[in-house]
Amino acid sequence: MTCEMSGGRRPGVRRTAYGLAFMLICGMCSTAPVSAGTSTPDSPPNPASPVLFTLEARSSASHSNLRGNWIRRTFDLKVQVRGEGSEATTIIGIGRSGAGLKLLTPVARGPYVLQPGKIVTFKLAYEITKCGDVQTGEWSVPIHVRSDDGDTIVYSRLQLFNVGTRGPVALPWQTALTNQVC
Repeated sequence: MTCEMSGGRRPGVRRTAYGLAFMLICGMCSTAPVSAGTSTPDSPPNPASPVLFTLEARSSASHSNLRGNWIRRTFDLKVQVRGEGSEATTIIGIGRSGAGLKLLTPVARGPYVLQPGKIVTFKLAYEITKCGDVQTGEWSVPIHVRSDDGDTIVYSRLQLFNVGTRGPVALPWQTALTNQVC
């Protein structure tokens, strides 16, 4: 099944949410890979989304601290969000908690108006609550977007880069960072 936008008109500012909704529906028409691992009810595994953003993490840090008789495992990363749409987008938040991972930085950030082709950087900090529960497959990052017609969430793939070689890491971002401290 294919989805196409009919008419040669570009959605106006007031109709941006309708365009986003249409693209979300079209993204759901395509076949999305089944994710490995588990998810919590507030953490869908991998909803299909249009490519409105490119996410890259080129710096990260992981920590393992002994606290009494338990170990606190955390990692943080700086996520560069590049606007890939044809219009400015208002970002009001980024990130989520999931199975085995607790987001320590608040989801609500901004708002930031991201122009097409421009980059805004967010810091995401996570606590690993249970090493074995962290999803091992691709786990998209939600970006909370505001428009004239309301708020919506767009899920985007995050590519982690190796600091030493500057090349992409082969594992999904959360798996690679969890493996450093578990």
